Amino acid sequence: MAFQPPQRQSTLGPIGYSNTVTSFRDKFFGVRQNRFMVRPAWPQQLSNIPITEEITQVYVKAADIPEASVGIITVPWMGRAIKFSGERTYVDWAIQIYESNSQANDLRRAFEQWLEIMDSREAHNISYDVTADWEVWYNDVTSNDKVTNPSGFTRGIVLRSCFPVNVGTLSMDYDIADSFAVFPVTMAYDYWEPLGELR
Repeated sequence: MAFQPPQRQSTLGPIGYSNTVTSFRDKFFGVRQNRFMVRPAWPQQLSNIPITEEITQVYVKAADIPEASVGIITVPWMGRAIKFSGERTYVDWAIQIYESNSQANDLRRAFEQWLEIMDSREAHNISYDVTADWEVWYNDVTSNDKVTNPSGFTRGIVLRSCFPVNVGTLSMDYDIADSFAVFPVTMAYDYWEPLGELR
């Protein structure tokens, strides 16, 4: 009887795709959460602050890509709930910023000045047009084995008409060691829209 080589077991899964590690690696392209860049834009009323785009990129520790949602309008009819899409809303944008001991790099002071222009402490003078467009960029790894330089981000969003609504607590504590001080900032905006390759 002639020798019959063993039949190779199929690597196709139950729904017809390959389930090998190699095939997974060939198809998976993830996004690294710790590779991102925030591009600021300060209002014209803050043109005197020394904070540059490069400084902001260094001191912003974390930034969200905020969610957007559409409301639901429910209309009862014949014992059923018929649903229609409602208004689109956007949650506030949260970022985390390192505090700096250099006045030229002090983002906290810049945000405090922004708040002061919108609503001054003493005179309670109010301005409604102190806004700016901020951008968040990410996705600079184009494949599993190719990493672009920091200017090669390919995906991002722009948040239209941003303004800070909260400059958060800067905590000081003798028990905290081996870390730098961080404070949160929450910004409101009208809406965000996606961006393509970095301009």
